[in-house]
Amino acid sequence: MRIEKRGIPAAGPGEDLTMSRWWMAMAVLLVAGCSHAARETRAAAPMPVAEVAPAPAAPVAQPVQPAACSTDTACAADELCISARCVKAGPNLAACRPTAHFDFDQAELHDQDLPRLQRAARCLAGDPAMQLRAEGDCDDRGTEEYNLHLGQQRADAVASYLRQLGVPGPQLSTVSFGKENPVCTQETPSCWRQNRRTDLKPPVGASPAPQASSCVGGAACAQAPAQSS
Repeated sequence: MRIEKRGIPAAGPGEDLTMSRWWMAMAVLLVAGCSHAARETRAAAPMPVAEVAPAPAAPVAQPVQPAACSTDTACAADELCISARCVKAGPNLAACRPTAHFDFDQAELHDQDLPRLQRAARCLAGDPAMQLRAEGDCDDRGTEEYNLHLGQQRADAVASYLRQLGVPGPQLSTVSFGKENPVCTQETPSCWRQNRRTDLKPPVGASPAPQASSCVGGAACAQAPAQSS
């Protein structure tokens, strides 16, 4: 005898078994679908990329700063203290090529020029290959022969002082230009004083004026001081 509820026919034993199998099949399909979707999700996920550490930057060479100084003695033997910094000495360094000035008709060094000449001696001592030439000059007063002789005396005075400081003779040479190499051409006492000088320079450049043979111990070398400069 079948019992019906609210117009819905009751299922028989065979139908219950069929429905159970149907629900089991649906559950299996659902689980299989979820598993497949999970596998696809895992397969689609990008593989993590290992981070590569950047290569260390090459060290940048820093320029060597000159040592600070207050005097030449604070620097190496081949350096001078220039503007509170130790600077390599050489013939192109102005402090290695000083100028000494002289009084009228004189070849004696002034005390005020000695410190500059001492620095030149330091330059020469620090670089045995360095050579300097003492170039003696006069103003334009007096004869050519007398001024050539006086210019040579002035060059010799500078070279002699440097040798007394220990500079070897082969590093020094001398020459006289007489009155042929002025740095000032005005006829004034100030200009004349600028021309009464000895320059220390590398032994290159213009050739010196020819020296008259009569000035080598001759009478022309003993002219009155009034004719000298």
